[in-house]
Amino acid sequence: MITFVFGGLYQGQEEYMETLYKPYPRLETVRSLKVGERGLIFPAEVLAKDLPLDKLGEILASNKGDLVIVGRDIGAGVVPIDPEERAYRDHVGRCYQLISSVSDRVVRVSMGISEVLK
Repeated sequence: MITFVFGGLYQGQEEYMETLYKPYPRLETVRSLKVGERGLIFPAEVLAKDLPLDKLGEILASNKGDLVIVGRDIGAGVVPIDPEERAYRDHVGRCYQLISSVSDRVVRVSMGISEVLK
C-alpha cells in the first residue's frame, strides 16, 4: 500500500507521518527499493530529481510493500520568475500527480489537520 502525505512547509505532515508510521525505515531513494519493502520517503522532491517520471511510475506501481511518501507543497501557486525554478516546480507538480495516481491513500495536512483525499 502506498500512502502519499503532503502539505505546505511546517504544516504538520512530518508529525502526522511520524505518529502513524514511526517504525518505517527512511529511504533516501526509490532506485534501490525492493519489491515488497516497506519504508518512508521524505521529502518526495527527491523522487523528482532521482528518476524520470515513467521509471518512477513503474517502480511505485510494482511495489507491493507499505510505502509512505511525504511531500512538501512547493510554490503554493506562486510562479517563480526564474525559468529553472519554474521548470523544477512544474516537474515536482507532475511527480506529485503521478505519486497520487498510484497511491492507495492520499492525505493533505494543513495547520496540523489531516484530510484524506483518496
